[in-house]
Amino acid sequence: MKWILKIVAVTGICFAPVDASAGSDKLLEFLVEGETHQGKVEALGENDCWLLGRDGRMIRLRLNDVKSFRRVEPKFRPYPAAEMRDRLQREFGKEYEVVGSGRYLVCAPRGRAKRYVELFDDIYRTFRVNFGARGFQLSKPEFPMVAIVLRDRKSFHAYQKVDGVPIRGQLLGYYHPVSNRVALFEPGTVAASKDHTDWQSPITALTLPAGFNAFGSIQAGLEDTIIHEATHQVAFNTGLHTRIGPTPRWVVEGLATVFEADGVRHRNTVGVGSAKSRINRGRFIGFQNYVAKRRKSKSLESFIADDTVPGLSALDFYSQSWALSFYLMETRSRQYAGFLKQIAARDPLQPYTAAERVADFKTAVGNDLSRLETGFLRYFDQLK
Repeated sequence: MKWILKIVAVTGICFAPVDASAGSDKLLEFLVEGETHQGKVEALGENDCWLLGRDGRMIRLRLNDVKSFRRVEPKFRPYPAAEMRDRLQREFGKEYEVVGSGRYLVCAPRGRAKRYVELFDDIYRTFRVNFGARGFQLSKPEFPMVAIVLRDRKSFHAYQKVDGVPIRGQLLGYYHPVSNRVALFEPGTVAASKDHTDWQSPITALTLPAGFNAFGSIQAGLEDTIIHEATHQVAFNTGLHTRIGPTPRWVVEGLATVFEADGVRHRNTVGVGSAKSRINRGRFIGFQNYVAKRRKSKSLESFIADDTVPGLSALDFYSQSWALSFYLMETRSRQYAGFLKQIAARDPLQPYTAAERVADFKTAVGNDLSRLETGFLRYFDQLK
Protein backbone atom coordinates (compact mmCIF):
# COMPACT_ATOMS: atom_id res chain seq x y z
CA MET A 1 0.00 0.00 0.00
CA LYS A 2 2.90 2.40 0.65
CA TRP A 3 3.89 2.38 -3.02
CA ILE A 4 0.31 2.97 -4.10
CA LEU A 5 0.05 6.04 -1.92
CA LYS A 6 3.39 7.41 -3.09
CA ILE A 7 2.58 6.82 -6.76
CA VAL A 8 -0.80 8.48 -6.31
CA ALA A 9 0.86 11.46 -4.64
CA VAL A 10 3.42 11.90 -7.42
CA THR A 11 1.21 11.20 -10.43
CA GLY A 12 -2.12 12.56 -9.28
CA ILE A 13 -3.82 9.35 -10.43
CA CYS A 14 -7.05 8.67 -8.59
CA PHE A 15 -7.00 5.26 -6.97
CA ALA A 16 -9.46 3.05 -5.21
CA PRO A 17 -8.76 -0.55 -4.18
CA VAL A 18 -11.24 -1.87 -6.74
CA ASP A 19 -10.45 0.55 -9.51
CA ALA A 20 -7.62 1.28 -11.92
CA SER A 21 -7.12 4.60 -13.65
CA ALA A 22 -4.85 6.10 -16.22
CA GLY A 23 -4.05 9.64 -17.14
CA SER A 24 -0.73 10.61 -15.55
CA ASP A 25 1.49 12.36 -18.08
CA LYS A 26 4.58 12.37 -15.88
CA LEU A 27 7.69 10.42 -16.85
CA LEU A 28 8.63 8.21 -13.90
CA GLU A 29 11.53 5.88 -13.23
CA PHE A 30 11.11 2.72 -11.15
CA LEU A 31 13.88 0.60 -9.62
CA VAL A 32 12.79 -3.04 -9.59
CA GLU A 33 15.18 -5.85 -8.63
CA GLY A 34 18.23 -3.93 -9.78
CA GLU A 35 16.71 -2.79 -13.09
CA THR A 36 15.32 0.64 -13.94
CA HIS A 37 12.14 1.13 -15.96
CA GLN A 38 10.94 4.47 -17.31
CA GLY A 39 7.48 5.40 -18.49
CA LYS A 40 4.12 6.77 -17.47
CA VAL A 41 1.65 4.96 -15.24
CA GLU A 42 -1.10 3.61 -17.45
CA ALA A 43 -2.98 1.61 -14.82
CA LEU A 44 -2.58 1.16 -11.07
CA GLY A 45 -4.03 -1.67 -9.01
CA GLU A 46 -3.56 -3.03 -5.52
CA ASN A 47 -0.67 -5.28 -6.51
CA ASP A 48 0.45 -4.15 -9.95
CA CYS A 49 1.37 -1.05 -11.87
CA TRP A 50 1.29 -0.97 -15.66
CA LEU A 51 3.95 1.33 -17.04
CA LEU A 52 3.88 2.56 -20.64
CA GLY A 53 7.44 2.94 -21.92
CA ARG A 54 8.66 5.64 -24.26
CA ASP A 55 8.90 3.04 -27.04
CA GLY A 56 5.24 2.04 -26.61
CA ARG A 57 5.93 -1.20 -24.73
CA MET A 58 3.81 -2.05 -21.68
CA ILE A 59 5.71 -3.06 -18.55
CA ARG A 60 3.98 -4.82 -15.67
CA LEU A 61 5.55 -4.04 -12.30
CA ARG A 62 4.74 -5.92 -9.11
CA LEU A 63 4.45 -3.25 -6.45
CA ASN A 64 6.03 -5.51 -3.84
CA ASP A 65 9.17 -5.65 -6.01
CA VAL A 66 9.53 -1.87 -6.36
CA LYS A 67 12.54 -0.60 -4.41
CA SER A 68 12.15 3.08 -5.28
CA PHE A 69 10.81 5.44 -7.90
CA ARG A 70 11.25 9.07 -8.89
CA ARG A 71 9.83 11.62 -11.27
CA VAL A 72 12.19 12.14 -14.21
CA GLU A 73 10.24 14.72 -16.21
CA PRO A 74 6.97 16.57 -15.60
CA LYS A 75 5.63 15.37 -18.97
CA PHE A 76 5.88 11.99 -20.66
CA ARG A 77 7.04 12.06 -24.27
CA PRO A 78 7.45 9.05 -26.57
CA TYR A 79 10.80 8.53 -28.24
CA PRO A 80 11.05 10.49 -31.50
CA ALA A 81 10.69 8.33 -34.60
CA ALA A 82 14.40 8.78 -35.41
CA GLU A 83 15.42 7.40 -32.03
CA MET A 84 12.96 4.52 -32.33
CA ARG A 85 14.49 3.73 -35.73
CA ASP A 86 18.01 3.72 -34.29
CA ARG A 87 16.96 1.44 -31.44
CA LEU A 88 15.37 -1.03 -33.82
CA GLN A 89 18.46 -1.02 -36.02
CA ARG A 90 20.67 -1.83 -33.03
CA GLU A 91 18.27 -4.55 -31.90
CA PHE A 92 18.19 -6.42 -35.22
CA GLY A 93 21.63 -5.67 -36.63
CA LYS A 94 23.12 -5.04 -40.04
CA GLU A 95 21.23 -7.81 -41.86
CA TYR A 96 18.05 -5.76 -41.41
CA GLU A 97 17.01 -2.24 -42.31
CA VAL A 98 14.44 0.05 -40.70
CA VAL A 99 12.27 2.24 -42.92
CA GLY A 100 9.71 4.75 -41.71
CA SER A 101 6.69 6.21 -43.49
CA GLY A 102 3.66 7.96 -42.07
CA ARG A 103 2.71 6.20 -38.84
CA TYR A 104 4.93 3.13 -39.29
CA LEU A 105 8.44 1.87 -38.71
CA VAL A 106 9.14 -1.43 -40.46
CA CYS A 107 12.20 -3.56 -39.78
CA ALA A 108 12.84 -6.11 -42.55
CA PRO A 109 15.71 -7.83 -44.39
CA ARG A 110 17.85 -5.30 -46.23
CA GLY A 111 16.41 -4.06 -49.50
CA ARG A 112 12.86 -5.15 -48.72
CA ALA A 113 11.54 -2.86 -45.98
CA LYS A 114 10.23 -0.15 -48.31
CA ARG A 115 7.59 -2.31 -49.95
CA TYR A 116 6.38 -3.50 -46.57
CA VAL A 117 6.14 -0.05 -45.02
CA GLU A 118 4.08 1.16 -47.99
CA LEU A 119 1.59 -1.67 -47.45
CA PHE A 120 1.35 -1.10 -43.69
CA ASP A 121 0.89 2.63 -44.12
CA ASP A 122 -1.79 2.14 -46.77
CA ILE A 123 -3.67 -0.20 -44.42
CA TYR A 124 -3.58 2.47 -41.71
CA ARG A 125 -4.88 5.21 -44.01
CA THR A 126 -7.70 3.12 -45.46
CA PHE A 127 -8.65 1.89 -41.97
CA ARG A 128 -9.13 5.49 -40.82
CA VAL A 129 -11.10 6.42 -43.92
CA ASN A 130 -13.34 3.37 -43.67
CA PHE A 131 -14.18 3.50 -40.00
CA GLY A 132 -14.31 7.29 -39.92
CA ALA A 133 -16.96 7.17 -42.66
CA ARG A 134 -19.01 4.83 -40.45
CA GLY A 135 -18.99 7.24 -37.52
CA PHE A 136 -16.20 5.68 -35.47
CA GLN A 137 -14.22 8.18 -33.41
CA LEU A 138 -10.57 7.18 -33.81
CA SER A 139 -7.68 8.66 -31.85
CA LYS A 140 -4.23 9.13 -33.35
CA PRO A 141 -1.55 6.59 -32.41
CA GLU A 142 0.65 7.88 -29.61
CA PHE A 143 3.70 5.99 -30.89
CA PRO A 144 5.11 5.00 -34.26
CA MET A 145 3.65 1.56 -34.96
CA VAL A 146 6.37 -1.03 -35.36
CA ALA A 147 6.33 -4.09 -37.62
CA ILE A 148 9.07 -6.72 -37.65
CA VAL A 149 9.46 -8.88 -40.76
CA LEU A 150 11.90 -11.71 -39.99
CA ARG A 151 13.85 -13.35 -42.80
CA ASP A 152 12.66 -16.93 -42.17
CA ARG A 153 10.66 -19.17 -39.86
CA LYS A 154 13.69 -20.01 -37.69
CA SER A 155 14.29 -16.32 -36.97
CA PHE A 156 10.57 -15.86 -36.32
CA HIS A 157 10.56 -18.69 -33.77
CA ALA A 158 13.58 -17.17 -32.02
CA TYR A 159 11.77 -13.84 -31.83
CA GLN A 160 8.63 -15.55 -30.50
CA LYS A 161 10.64 -16.93 -27.59
CA VAL A 162 11.86 -13.45 -26.71
CA ASP A 163 8.30 -12.12 -26.99
CA GLY A 164 6.90 -14.89 -24.80
CA VAL A 165 4.61 -16.24 -27.52
CA PRO A 166 4.35 -20.06 -27.67
CA ILE A 167 5.70 -21.56 -30.89
CA ARG A 168 3.07 -23.19 -33.08
CA GLY A 169 3.95 -24.62 -36.46
CA GLN A 170 1.14 -22.90 -38.39
CA LEU A 171 1.60 -19.40 -36.98
CA LEU A 172 2.70 -16.92 -39.66
CA GLY A 173 2.45 -13.69 -37.71
CA TYR A 174 0.90 -11.94 -34.73
CA TYR A 175 0.25 -8.61 -33.05
CA HIS A 176 1.25 -8.43 -29.39
CA PRO A 177 -0.50 -5.75 -27.28
CA VAL A 178 2.32 -5.73 -24.71
CA SER A 179 5.16 -4.99 -27.14
CA ASN A 180 2.76 -3.14 -29.48
CA ARG A 181 4.52 -4.77 -32.42
CA VAL A 182 3.46 -6.86 -35.37
CA ALA A 183 5.85 -9.76 -35.97
CA LEU A 184 5.86 -12.03 -39.03
CA PHE A 185 8.29 -13.64 -41.44
CA GLU A 186 8.89 -14.13 -45.14
CA PRO A 187 7.73 -17.71 -45.69
CA GLY A 188 8.92 -18.13 -49.28
CA THR A 189 7.36 -21.12 -50.98
CA VAL A 190 5.96 -22.36 -47.67
CA ALA A 191 3.17 -19.79 -47.97
CA ALA A 192 1.70 -21.71 -50.89
CA SER A 193 0.66 -24.51 -48.54
CA LYS A 194 -3.09 -24.55 -47.95
CA ASP A 195 -3.29 -27.37 -45.43
CA HIS A 196 -6.25 -26.22 -43.36
CA THR A 197 -6.42 -29.22 -41.03
CA ASP A 198 -5.23 -27.09 -38.14
CA TRP A 199 -8.22 -24.78 -38.59
CA GLN A 200 -10.49 -27.48 -37.18
CA SER A 201 -8.67 -27.74 -33.87
CA PRO A 202 -10.46 -26.24 -30.85
CA ILE A 203 -10.21 -22.47 -30.58
CA THR A 204 -8.26 -22.82 -27.33
CA ALA A 205 -5.33 -24.03 -29.44
CA LEU A 206 -5.01 -20.55 -30.93
CA THR A 207 -4.99 -18.55 -27.71
CA LEU A 208 -1.42 -17.41 -27.11
CA PRO A 209 -0.95 -16.43 -23.47
CA ALA A 210 1.93 -14.10 -22.76
CA GLY A 211 0.60 -11.96 -19.94
CA PHE A 212 -2.01 -11.04 -22.49
CA ASN A 213 -2.98 -12.84 -25.68
CA ALA A 214 -1.17 -12.18 -28.90
CA PHE A 215 -3.46 -12.14 -31.91
CA GLY A 216 -2.09 -14.37 -34.67
CA SER A 217 -2.68 -15.63 -38.20
CA ILE A 218 -2.19 -19.17 -39.48
CA GLN A 219 -2.00 -20.61 -43.00
CA ALA A 220 -2.43 -17.48 -45.10
CA GLY A 221 -0.38 -15.62 -47.67
CA LEU A 222 2.08 -13.01 -46.42
CA GLU A 223 -0.01 -10.06 -47.62
CA ASP A 224 -3.15 -11.52 -45.99
CA THR A 225 -1.22 -11.95 -42.74
CA ILE A 226 0.00 -8.35 -42.88
CA ILE A 227 -3.52 -7.03 -43.47
CA HIS A 228 -4.96 -9.06 -40.59
CA GLU A 229 -2.25 -8.24 -38.05
CA ALA A 230 -1.94 -4.58 -39.08
CA THR A 231 -5.69 -4.23 -38.55
CA HIS A 232 -5.25 -5.54 -35.00
CA GLN A 233 -2.42 -3.09 -34.42
CA VAL A 234 -4.29 -0.08 -35.76
CA ALA A 235 -7.43 -0.94 -33.77
CA PHE A 236 -5.41 -1.22 -30.55
CA ASN A 237 -3.62 2.07 -31.27
CA THR A 238 -6.62 4.18 -32.26
CA GLY A 239 -8.81 3.54 -29.22
CA LEU A 240 -11.07 0.79 -30.58
CA HIS A 241 -9.49 -1.79 -28.25
CA THR A 242 -7.60 -1.46 -24.98
CA ARG A 243 -4.09 -2.88 -24.70
CA ILE A 244 -4.37 -3.71 -21.00
CA GLY A 245 -7.85 -4.94 -20.24
CA PRO A 246 -9.50 -8.03 -21.71
CA THR A 247 -11.35 -7.37 -24.96
CA PRO A 248 -13.67 -10.18 -26.13
CA ARG A 249 -11.75 -12.20 -28.67
CA TRP A 250 -14.66 -12.33 -31.12
CA VAL A 251 -14.60 -8.52 -31.16
CA VAL A 252 -10.86 -8.36 -31.87
CA GLU A 253 -10.81 -11.09 -34.51
CA GLY A 254 -14.14 -10.07 -36.00
CA LEU A 255 -12.95 -6.55 -36.73
CA ALA A 256 -9.75 -7.83 -38.33
CA THR A 257 -11.56 -10.36 -40.52
CA VAL A 258 -14.04 -7.73 -41.70
CA PHE A 259 -11.11 -5.63 -42.88
CA GLU A 260 -9.52 -8.57 -44.73
CA ALA A 261 -12.01 -8.12 -47.58
CA ASP A 262 -10.84 -6.09 -50.59
CA GLY A 263 -14.25 -4.43 -50.85
CA VAL A 264 -13.98 -3.04 -47.32
CA ARG A 265 -10.45 -1.69 -47.74
CA HIS A 266 -10.89 -0.15 -51.19
CA ARG A 267 -11.26 3.59 -50.68
CA ASN A 268 -13.63 4.04 -53.61
CA THR A 269 -16.18 1.64 -52.07
CA VAL A 270 -16.37 3.16 -48.59
CA GLY A 271 -20.01 3.93 -47.88
CA VAL A 272 -21.17 3.01 -51.40
CA GLY A 273 -22.39 -0.14 -53.10
CA SER A 274 -24.18 -3.10 -51.61
CA ALA A 275 -23.06 -5.10 -48.60
CA LYS A 276 -22.27 -7.98 -50.98
CA SER A 277 -19.35 -5.98 -52.36
CA ARG A 278 -17.80 -5.88 -48.87
CA ILE A 279 -18.23 -9.55 -47.96
CA ASN A 280 -15.19 -11.53 -46.89
CA ARG A 281 -15.96 -14.43 -49.23
CA GLY A 282 -13.98 -17.08 -47.39
CA ARG A 283 -15.48 -16.20 -44.00
CA PHE A 284 -18.96 -15.97 -45.53
CA ILE A 285 -18.73 -19.48 -46.98
CA GLY A 286 -17.36 -20.77 -43.69
CA PHE A 287 -20.22 -19.20 -41.76
CA GLN A 288 -22.85 -20.60 -44.10
CA ASN A 289 -21.36 -24.06 -43.65
CA TYR A 290 -21.29 -23.63 -39.87
CA VAL A 291 -24.94 -22.53 -39.76
CA ALA A 292 -26.06 -25.39 -41.99
CA LYS A 293 -24.19 -28.20 -40.24
CA ARG A 294 -22.98 -27.40 -36.73
CA ARG A 295 -24.38 -24.21 -35.23
CA LYS A 296 -26.79 -24.69 -32.34
CA SER A 297 -29.95 -22.61 -32.28
CA LYS A 298 -30.10 -19.71 -29.84
CA SER A 299 -26.34 -19.88 -29.25
CA LEU A 300 -25.55 -16.19 -29.79
CA GLU A 301 -25.55 -15.36 -26.09
CA SER A 302 -23.03 -18.08 -25.23
CA PHE A 303 -20.80 -16.89 -28.08
CA ILE A 304 -20.85 -13.32 -26.77
CA ALA A 305 -20.34 -14.43 -23.17
CA ASP A 306 -17.16 -16.48 -23.48
CA ASP A 307 -14.00 -16.51 -25.60
CA THR A 308 -13.83 -20.31 -25.52
CA VAL A 309 -17.08 -22.00 -26.52
CA PRO A 310 -16.71 -25.77 -25.94
CA GLY A 311 -16.44 -27.72 -29.19
CA LEU A 312 -16.20 -24.65 -31.42
CA SER A 313 -13.44 -25.03 -34.02
CA ALA A 314 -11.12 -22.21 -34.93
CA LEU A 315 -12.62 -21.97 -38.41
CA ASP A 316 -16.16 -21.69 -37.04
CA PHE A 317 -15.05 -19.19 -34.41
CA TYR A 318 -13.41 -16.90 -36.97
CA SER A 319 -16.33 -17.26 -39.37
CA GLN A 320 -18.94 -16.30 -36.80
CA SER A 321 -16.74 -13.52 -35.40
CA TRP A 322 -16.57 -12.07 -38.90
CA ALA A 323 -20.30 -12.56 -39.50
CA LEU A 324 -21.44 -10.91 -36.28
CA SER A 325 -19.01 -8.00 -36.65
CA PHE A 326 -19.94 -7.49 -40.32
CA TYR A 327 -23.65 -7.59 -39.49
CA LEU A 328 -23.27 -5.00 -36.74
CA MET A 329 -21.11 -2.71 -38.87
CA GLU A 330 -23.50 -2.88 -41.83
CA THR A 331 -26.80 -2.63 -39.94
CA ARG A 332 -26.02 -1.05 -36.55
CA SER A 333 -22.78 0.87 -37.01
CA ARG A 334 -23.63 3.52 -34.41
CA GLN A 335 -24.51 0.92 -31.77
CA TYR A 336 -21.45 -1.14 -32.67
CA ALA A 337 -19.19 1.90 -32.28
CA GLY A 338 -20.77 2.55 -28.88
CA PHE A 339 -20.20 -1.09 -27.92
CA LEU A 340 -16.48 -0.87 -28.74
CA LYS A 341 -16.20 2.39 -26.83
CA GLN A 342 -17.96 0.85 -23.83
CA ILE A 343 -15.52 -2.08 -23.75
CA ALA A 344 -12.46 0.14 -24.14
CA ALA A 345 -13.61 2.36 -21.26
CA ARG A 346 -13.82 -0.50 -18.75
CA ASP A 347 -11.54 -0.75 -15.73
CA PRO A 348 -8.60 -2.52 -17.42
CA LEU A 349 -7.45 -4.42 -14.35
CA GLN A 350 -10.77 -6.04 -13.54
CA PRO A 351 -11.89 -9.38 -15.01
CA TYR A 352 -14.57 -9.25 -17.67
CA THR A 353 -17.16 -11.79 -16.62
CA ALA A 354 -19.59 -13.57 -18.93
CA ALA A 355 -22.52 -11.74 -17.35
CA GLU A 356 -20.83 -8.36 -17.86
CA ARG A 357 -20.03 -9.15 -21.50
CA VAL A 358 -23.62 -10.02 -22.26
CA ALA A 359 -24.94 -7.01 -20.32
CA ASP A 360 -22.64 -4.60 -22.17
CA PHE A 361 -23.69 -6.05 -25.52
CA LYS A 362 -27.37 -5.73 -24.65
CA THR A 363 -26.94 -2.16 -23.43
CA ALA A 364 -25.14 -1.04 -26.57
CA VAL A 365 -26.73 -3.15 -29.30
CA GLY A 366 -30.10 -4.41 -28.14
CA ASN A 367 -31.71 -6.11 -25.18
CA ASP A 368 -33.62 -8.79 -27.09
CA LEU A 369 -30.90 -11.24 -28.13
CA SER A 370 -33.38 -13.78 -29.48
CA ARG A 371 -34.81 -11.25 -31.90
CA LEU A 372 -31.36 -9.98 -32.83
CA GLU A 373 -30.13 -13.54 -33.52
CA THR A 374 -33.08 -14.16 -35.82
CA GLY A 375 -32.34 -10.97 -37.75
CA PHE A 376 -28.63 -11.81 -37.83
CA LEU A 377 -29.19 -15.21 -39.45
CA ARG A 378 -31.85 -13.90 -41.84
CA TYR A 379 -29.48 -11.16 -42.98
CA PHE A 380 -26.94 -13.68 -44.25
CA ASP A 381 -29.64 -15.83 -45.85
CA GLN A 382 -30.55 -12.79 -47.92
CA LEU A 383 -26.92 -12.23 -48.96
CA LYS A 384 -26.58 -15.67 -50.57
